[in-house]
Amino acid sequence: MNLPSLRELFPDNDFGFSMRMRPGRPASFFARSPEGAAILAERARWVDTNPARDLASAGLPEPLAHSLRRFAEAETQLSLDATGQSEDAAGLLEQLGRQWEPDFLLLSPTDNGAFVLRAGCVCFPSGWALEEKLGRPLEEIHGVVPGLNAAIGAKIHQFLARLKPDAGWFRSNWGLSSLPENNQHPARAVNQLSAATPPESVWLRVEHQVLTGLAGGGVLFGIRLENVPLTEIHSDDSLSRGLHRALATMPGEMARYKNLSAIMPALLDYLA
Repeated sequence: MNLPSLRELFPDNDFGFSMRMRPGRPASFFARSPEGAAILAERARWVDTNPARDLASAGLPEPLAHSLRRFAEAETQLSLDATGQSEDAAGLLEQLGRQWEPDFLLLSPTDNGAFVLRAGCVCFPSGWALEEKLGRPLEEIHGVVPGLNAAIGAKIHQFLARLKPDAGWFRSNWGLSSLPENNQHPARAVNQLSAATPPESVWLRVEHQVLTGLAGGGVLFGIRLENVPLTEIHSDDSLSRGLHRALATMPGEMARYKNLSAIMPALLDYLA
């Protein structure tokens, strides 16, 4: 359990959107972890099973592909073969999808400055589908999250527009699930939280994220997943208190979006 990140994620504050970021080296985010062999084996299995779903591109611009390749080789010490040349964006995405533990997305601005999702490899989604988001502006993608664009949409755009190449910025996001399955693509329908779900069996699903600029104005967005039993949060007074307050003050529309409405009363009783 990554306690420092979780304590940042659950301060004793009301629920709200935050642009809280901390600087760091993006290469460290993509470095091999002790669980790396198992993670990469699972990633390979999903890429082999659903390549069109987990590896996708809406037309990766050649300069962005070249910058991504340079970052992968220079910063994360990967050795990419000839099929990963910038003119073969699909080959590059697949190699990175099989060698990097985190999921990753690539965004770049249009002529009017809007950041568009161009490509990515997402084997461990948290209830969303990469293939449905490709080619869409970030504001449109975030439009399904109740209140997000109104609260911090402009700040997100300003942050991305000012992001410098190879500078890393870290943050975390969270949700709850009925099981620790990594791949929670909506087509699999594996998250079955309901009023009948015992809170002791619930898992906190944390997405540790990094944003780093790429040469030419693109952005690399990495997502590394951590599943934590809710029992471990319950056993830590400050974490339990912070999560309880976040849930208790969460707007109803957001609770419905996160699939928490039915189980909310039981969660609040448990964490109290």
